[in-house]
Amino acid sequence: MKASTAADDCEQPQVGRNDAGCFLVAEQFGCRAMIYVKDENGLYTGNPKTSRNATFIPRISVDEMKAKGLQDSILEFPVLDLLKNARHVREVQVVNGLVPGNLTRALAGEHVGTIITAR
Repeated sequence: MKASTAADDCEQPQVGRNDAGCFLVAEQFGCRAMIYVKDENGLYTGNPKTSRNATFIPRISVDEMKAKGLQDSILEFPVLDLLKNARHVREVQVVNGLVPGNLTRALAGEHVGTIITAR
């Protein structure tokens, strides 16, 4: 029989994986915004890899994403609730890291990819 420890008796919250973890680090450091580097240009109305009708969305709020049913698309869905309730991070930007210069432009404040706002 395995000995039980205090850690075994505690339920660990299931927040998400990489996206949520990165968001929580940015929030803890007091960042106002953060950039996610993905292999897509940003958020679309559908999966651009499988749907020809998917259209690019340059800017959207958490509430708009949820209303359109897009909460589990480019980011892990727990990130949207974290963003909505965050004290510091008020927007996230999703850029395509496979396009040379995108990250540099985003870091310089240029609107590249999709910006998702808390409100």
